[in-house]
Amino acid sequence: MRSPKSYTLWFHRQWVIERGLAEERLRQKESSKILDNELRLCDKMLAMDERNFHCWNYRLSTALLYLKEIPLREGTQEIAFIERECAMAEALIKKNFSNYSAWHYRGKLLPELYKRVGTDGLYPIPFSKVKEDLALLKHAFFTDPKDQSPWNYHEWLISLLSPVQVVSLTLDTDETGKSVLVVGLSQKVKDFGREVTARLLGDRGEPVRDVIFVPFKSKRNIASAWAIDVTDLTTLSLEIKQGKSALLFRDFFVHLDLAKGTFELPSGEVWIRDTTVVDNLVQVLDADTANIKELIEFEKGLRFAVLKVKDLIMTKFEYLANPYYLQASGLPPMNDVADELSRLTSELAEIDGKSHSGLHEKVLKSFNNVKLRWEKVHESGSLKLFSVNARKFQNDIADRHFGFVGNP
Repeated sequence: MRSPKSYTLWFHRQWVIERGLAEERLRQKESSKILDNELRLCDKMLAMDERNFHCWNYRLSTALLYLKEIPLREGTQEIAFIERECAMAEALIKKNFSNYSAWHYRGKLLPELYKRVGTDGLYPIPFSKVKEDLALLKHAFFTDPKDQSPWNYHEWLISLLSPVQVVSLTLDTDETGKSVLVVGLSQKVKDFGREVTARLLGDRGEPVRDVIFVPFKSKRNIASAWAIDVTDLTTLSLEIKQGKSALLFRDFFVHLDLAKGTFELPSGEVWIRDTTVVDNLVQVLDADTANIKELIEFEKGLRFAVLKVKDLIMTKFEYLANPYYLQASGLPPMNDVADELSRLTSELAEIDGKSHSGLHEKVLKSFNNVKLRWEKVHESGSLKLFSVNARKFQNDIADRHFGFVGNP
């Protein structure tokens, strides 16, 4: 191939192969050799240039087509095929940690593998496998800390472990004037009501009304703010738990006094909750923060490393200092957290110069806004505090998280 990095050629080839497969399915029931030939072509192209992302993208589309064709192939197993592909990508990663296309390819296929072999029930990839990848990333960070590829993959791994949680709870009115309770989430979620199990409970624990989540003042079904109709209700409890979908959600329970506009957390003895997802996340955050700080001590001026430490500290704060959950242990004094983030922001400004200093300051300001609001919510238990700016506050947290979660 004279132009191995031509977008047009690769996309046209994919179009031809997909239509060729469709035509062969109409004429014969047995499988075609077309995809085997395409995988061999990819092997040849990657041998010439192992970082050719055009070829990697084409190989991914070919591999996914191959998985659909496997039922027609005698003696070919899905699991064995995916394991071979992941092993191939991992070998190239260990050969060159800066091969982001190989990291991406493997990251796309690992969830497909564990759909078939099963996981620990919490994550799309088992927690033990995530920790193995984090150990591999540590080697990558210390080998070439200025390469962005491992840092990007690390961000994806942390996102797998980070449950969606409630970050704000406010009383408001919708477009029709109905009283609603607005549940703010840490990330934008698609069809939130289908992803979780929720109940409004009376004083004796009996259901008082079906819970229907509606995007708050939005016509889109992807949102970080969801409203529940609470017209004519006074005292009750709200329970939201992880459903049977793939959404990782932090179980939530509060007592509400809508007449007073306040909420109260249950005692730890009354509400037995599973803290595994947060415990796992904090375990990883603490270990990685310590590892990366060690790297920063070893070599100064590492932008990605300093940026990552700052992000890990803020993520830990978002889970352990959240006033809408029973307070967890392990968070240092808030003034110490704020001082360290301020120091890291100054260090980033020094590394980047004027080019990104405004962005770093904006992130720190957003963190301070969250800290201030949560401190006041924790003191008052108010459902009306800052209700006018609730959507802006939700964005302060939700916008830190890439994309949205939910069924595509």
